[in-house]
Amino acid sequence: MATQVFVGKKSPFFYAFLISASTDKEFLIQARGRFIAKAVDVANIARRMDSSLSIKDVQIGSEMLETEQGERRVSIIRILLTRS
Repeated sequence: MATQVFVGKKSPFFYAFLISASTDKEFLIQARGRFIAKAVDVANIARRMDSSLSIKDVQIGSEMLETEQGERRVSIIRILLTRS
């Protein structure tokens, strides 16, 4: 099972450091909406910090999100990094 990293308001370097400092073999980077670009940055920074990391799979899609105004469709991305 991959370690899940949910990208949000923190710096991309914070998430990338968590990934590169960990000894786990797989990481699933996930983000929604405006944080999608930051998730891509996190994956690229983590790969530069740790050359043993590589992108295994990328999934994009959308899901329904409950808000105060009702349901809303939000874009999502999932990036699977593996350590060799």
